[in-house]
Amino acid sequence: MAPGSQAPPPPGSVPISRPQVLVASTTVLELSEAFTLNCSHENGTKPSYTWLKDGKPLLNDSRMLLSPDQKVLTITRVLMEDDDLYSCVVENPISQGRSPPVKITVYRESPATLPWDSQP
Repeated sequence: MAPGSQAPPPPGSVPISRPQVLVASTTVLELSEAFTLNCSHENGTKPSYTWLKDGKPLLNDSRMLLSPDQKVLTITRVLMEDDDLYSCVVENPISQGRSPPVKITVYRESPATLPWDSQP
């Protein structure tokens, strides 16, 4: 093989199609709620998944649970610092795809209105 040339892809390899992040519920969350993100793609053999937060690899955190194949990310109790953009990268030996980012918004519960506040 000539220097600089790439090895042919293994037989039966299929390039990764562009992934997308599927959100189980809403992307606007109250502090301490849980949410799940699913990295979905149509095609691609032998995929591996990496989750990004604001374009950087997601740091391991006890609140963040990954499915065994790392395709599903669950954050068990959101904090204000989880308010950010999330995306996933799917790779295999012959290609790579990155999802468009999904914005997760976290808000603090507004204080309850006290009965005497609503009277004129």
